[in-house]
Amino acid sequence: MQYEKTRPRWVTAEGIKAALLVGSVLFAASYGLDLILDLLGVPGSTTFLNDLAIGVIGGLAALIFLSAAQERQNFARAKEQMAFVAEVNRNIRKALTGVIESATIGDQNERRWRVDEAVSKVDEVLLNLVPAMGSTRRTTHAFSLKSLF
Repeated sequence: MQYEKTRPRWVTAEGIKAALLVGSVLFAASYGLDLILDLLGVPGSTTFLNDLAIGVIGGLAALIFLSAAQERQNFARAKEQMAFVAEVNRNIRKALTGVIESATIGDQNERRWRVDEAVSKVDEVLLNLVPAMGSTRRTTHAFSLKSLF
């Protein structure tokens, strides 16, 4: 558990597993080629450290590549979420202009109608832009100003 707390955020368990796998495969392939070289007369003791270096460097390269890909994916997801929030914000602000305009109206029924219309527009924006909300509950707005007066 202590290791989980001290390692950098970009080093994930999945990344470490993939790096170890890539490093092991590179080491085994290089060692296999060295066995062939040994059959040809080249001593194996001169190539073992080379095999180990190839495996370690390959594993580190895989870890760096995977962490960079994960960061790019996280950044793209964050950009999508920011664009979504901006779109919801823009549409809700547009829908709420009826509430602002209704403050200047003297007729109580007209004012109530405009606020109810604005609430309906906000409800529509949320149901159209947030598909999860739209699929789980399809209701007219639960809050109506008519119930207050």
